Amino acid sequence: MRTVFALLLAFVIGCTGGNGGDPNDPNDPSDPGDPNDPNDPNDPNDPTGPAETCLGDNNCVCPGSSFCGHTCDEGVAECHVQGSAGPVEVVCDENVECHVECSTAESCEVDCGGSAQCHVTCPAGGCSVTNCVGDCVVSCDTDAPATLDGTTARCP
Repeated sequence: MRTVFALLLAFVIGCTGGNGGDPNDPNDPSDPGDPNDPNDPNDPNDPTGPAETCLGDNNCVCPGSSFCGHTCDEGVAECHVQGSAGPVEVVCDENVECHVECSTAESCEVDCGGSAQCHVTCPAGGCSVTNCVGDCVVSCDTDAPATLDGTTARCP
């Protein structure tokens, strides 16, 4: 009986002890800032691009009000994304059209990726549009225009 109890106790301690996913431990693979964390597909700090959460292919709609991200296929004609209330991240890649509607989003980051036409409708603030060349139109959900610095446009 003692052996069974000892094995059971060791099993319980093994399952609940150890590292246990401490979010404050940067060496922990469950750390939300770790881009290799398989348990955090919505990690906006992931250097490989935003998590694919947009419903549809290169013409997609963000579901619900949580984080929404999409990376368009390289060189396709259209990359159209309809944002939602949560943070929105979109990466276009040399598309003919890169159109992103994120005026109701908490924040919006769009990388136009050198697309020929990049039109983005931003929320009042927290919006950044990079690599905007050619026909680049960025509108803020305020009376103030987007500020342009080189190929980057921002809403205050």
